Amino acid sequence: MSCITEILKLKGDQEVMIPKGKDGIPWIAVEGGGKYKDLEYLVVLNMHGHRCGYVAIPPNHKYANTPIEQRKLEFNDYVKEYEHYDYDKLNIECHGGLTFMDKHHGLKDLLSIPCDDFWIGFDCGHCWDSPDIEAYVKYFGNDEFEKRKSFFDAISKYGEGIRSYAYVENQCHSIIDQLLAA
Repeated sequence: MSCITEILKLKGDQEVMIPKGKDGIPWIAVEGGGKYKDLEYLVVLNMHGHRCGYVAIPPNHKYANTPIEQRKLEFNDYVKEYEHYDYDKLNIECHGGLTFMDKHHGLKDLLSIPCDDFWIGFDCGHCWDSPDIEAYVKYFGNDEFEKRKSFFDAISKYGEGIRSYAYVENQCHSIIDQLLAA
């Protein structure tokens, strides 16, 4: 069992769970998730109005041993060194490609149990993705939307469509199918 089960238990029967960050400000909406072919997945809506999907990798899966790389980002005088799981080498196709692999996610901080399972994930916040403003307002409220209206106006201009909960759930199922085939 991964930490996703525990997060979904915290959500319970609520339509959505909106935890507050360390600063007391809501930062994400847990819409749901579940099990597919015995692997767990999670669907969230972020503060940009885009959905993200996460899948827990079983500890005995070969991808659970993906090495950490040392990377360096250099731009003019700016240099940042950081560690990065090399998920680019995983043979996983999903919307926009994988954009997350880690043992830590802020949602795991909500749990009272130790949690170090690996999650891989993707987001639907690429240049062609529209934010789901209706869900954003429903979950975070109109006041929060009004504070960010200029942001939403700017990113909504170029989007080609909203990626629904069902779309993200299907992408998670596809990732699970690919994990099982790897």
